[in-house]
Amino acid sequence: MIKVCIVGVGNCASSLYQGLHYYSINNVENEGIMSIDIGGYKPEHIQVVAAIDVDKRKVGKTLKNAIFSKPNCTPVLYGDVQDGPIVSMGKEKIKVNTLCYRKMFLNELIKLSLFGKNFSKLSASEITYTS
Repeated sequence: MIKVCIVGVGNCASSLYQGLHYYSINNVENEGIMSIDIGGYKPEHIQVVAAIDVDKRKVGKTLKNAIFSKPNCTPVLYGDVQDGPIVSMGKEKIKVNTLCYRKMFLNELIKLSLFGKNFSKLSASEITYTS
């Protein structure tokens, strides 16, 4: 069993939680999931045991209720999910320094030399980001 804590109960968490339940019950191949079995592990081997968020609209609710709470806007793809854990309040909101991520991204490009292209001559200012 793989035990997971979800940090940030947003749209991605909603899709993940719905997908885990859908694919645990409907053992289908090639229908929205790349591989139903990875190293002997299947979706039914993943158990969400904790969830953390900083939005008061989600904290204190079951994960099932929190994933469908505002401001989430992910459609209900599979609503027959377990209640799951109670969402706990995170300690604080953390602002992320975008420049730090740009430098990390650039370093990874240099290390990997993606697509055979030489990225070592690029600087962080030459990479375009959108938000």
